[in-house]
Amino acid sequence: MKVFSLLMLLATAGTTLAATCPGSGQCECLFPDKSHCCLYGSNAETGDGYDCTTLCAGASRILQGGEDTPVKCNAGGDFACASLITTQGRTPCYNNA
Repeated sequence: MKVFSLLMLLATAGTTLAATCPGSGQCECLFPDKSHCCLYGSNAETGDGYDCTTLCAGASRILQGGEDTPVKCNAGGDFACASLITTQGRTPCYNNA
């Protein structure tokens, strides 16, 4: 029973860690086809205890040319961790705060 409890604890910890992007600090929210939608960074916008899944669940990208409303990512919180190099030139997420 103790071994099972330990395995469950480790699995839960792994899931929790997977929802953030330590080191890079960047959540790249994805469209359903896994392409780039928008980018959140670990900053005043996300705070210290950010969760990429939660941030990306309702994410929209900022307005692009010809758009009059932010486009929703609509991927149910799907994200990828983006490195500092990868983030260059990526579309930021819309912040309605």
